[in-house]
Amino acid sequence: INAEYGEPISEKEPEADKDDNDSYDSGFIQNGKHVEDWEAADVAEWLTGLGLGEYKDIFMDNDIRGPNLLDLTKSDLKELGVTKLGHRITLTKEINTRLSEGR
Repeated sequence: INAEYGEPISEKEPEADKDDNDSYDSGFIQNGKHVEDWEAADVAEWLTGLGLGEYKDIFMDNDIRGPNLLDLTKSDLKELGVTKLGHRITLTKEINTRLSEGR
């Protein structure tokens, strides 16, 4: 298990872990991919993991990928249809926590 990220270490380390790219320092990694490399399906899986799977189709329909996720505002979330305040708070808190760990 990779102690830094709490995930199993794969046989081949992802390209994102190269030392020459310090934008990959955060724990915002899923399936061996850093958030900046996530496709819409990865974002949908992340939402499901947060207990917010009801929004995965909306995010996929709007092609929200990892880089887009990092830039979403509360207003953007409202526009996407995340109408429950608690859900918007959860999403923005999770994104901001991960960003504060390093993008």
